[in-house]
Amino acid sequence: MRSQNLIFLKDLFVIGLTAFGGPQAHIPVLQNILVKKRNYLSNDELLEIYSLCQFLPGPSSTQTVVGIALKRGGTLLAALALLCWILPAAILMSLLAVLFYGFQRYADFPTELFRFVQPVAIGVVAAGGYDMAQRMTNNRLHVTLIVFAMLITAFISSPWIFPIILLLGCVATILWDQSAQAVSNTQHQPLKWLQSSVSLLLFIALFIASAITGALSGFKPIVLFENFYRFGSITFGGGYVLAPMMFEQFVHHRNYLTSEEFLTGYAIGQALPGPSFAFASFAGGMALHALGYNYTLLGCLLGTVAIFLPGFLIMLGVFPYWEFIKDYTPMQKAMNGLRAIAAGIVLGASISLSLNLEWSVLHPAIILITFLFIRFTPLKVTHLIVGAIFLGAVVMQLN
Repeated sequence: MRSQNLIFLKDLFVIGLTAFGGPQAHIPVLQNILVKKRNYLSNDELLEIYSLCQFLPGPSSTQTVVGIALKRGGTLLAALALLCWILPAAILMSLLAVLFYGFQRYADFPTELFRFVQPVAIGVVAAGGYDMAQRMTNNRLHVTLIVFAMLITAFISSPWIFPIILLLGCVATILWDQSAQAVSNTQHQPLKWLQSSVSLLLFIALFIASAITGALSGFKPIVLFENFYRFGSITFGGGYVLAPMMFEQFVHHRNYLTSEEFLTGYAIGQALPGPSFAFASFAGGMALHALGYNYTLLGCLLGTVAIFLPGFLIMLGVFPYWEFIKDYTPMQKAMNGLRAIAAGIVLGASISLSLNLEWSVLHPAIILITFLFIRFTPLKVTHLIVGAIFLGAVVMQLN
């Protein structure tokens, strides 16, 4: 493997340890390191891949990482990138499940330590959205779409809103955008239809096989795998949509977890870095913890694999077709709309997250300071996160 790809994988692992918040918060971090620092891809390419993932079920920031890796080095690099991206969060959530099993002291976990991490994450989102949007301010239609997407994202909470406004952005730029350049002479890579077909067929086969096997056998680990695989296959809108589905299934329907265990684990997971779907690692371990320590670890593994595998297979199947068609002139016009809407989504997410943040007089100041530090200093996000945790520890001691 090329040394550049090894550095790329190391970068993803580090990002997985330091990227707090949901997918809208992850994209600015990916932009800062993979685009601005490393120049692995352009800002437009990142927004294109991210926009594509908004149309697909599954964890969008994870699928964005997979798409970047596919573009750089193919299927093997994509699989390794997936592992590097999800491992930090999956390991942390699995350790949490083991701690719950061993000590049953979840009520005493120091969640207050992370109380200022979220406003830092919001500042990161705002800075990233601003950077994305300012690249498109020379076109009135693009600015209109950015503002439209920002307001919709900020004040309408629905998992279906993202694909809808992205589709509207495509239609608007196809009809009225005159800035797209014709690229009919672009040399296209040959379509890897066999790889795409195999990936999509495998995705469907696993969906059907796990449902049938789980229903016929009733074996708890198989049923658990089916539950997570189904959630990973049908969830649009990220971890905020996944959580209530899992709560209904595992707390109300299956009684695998108590409400207190679920909500405490979810709250701690929100304060940890990495993809929010990694909460499945914790939920899987807790679902099998009554069967013993080994089954707790098995549940963590099943939850991790089953929740991320569908999105990975879908991305492997869809991405080659996307790469094949996106350079044609109508698609280039659509891309302009997708980029503008994506920038607006990120800006709107910073507003939405701020409005839903528990009030503290320090939070607005932390958001503003984070924004200014990212915009005007070389300070890394990692340093800001460490500072937020330190501030949380100080406030804990004072209280």
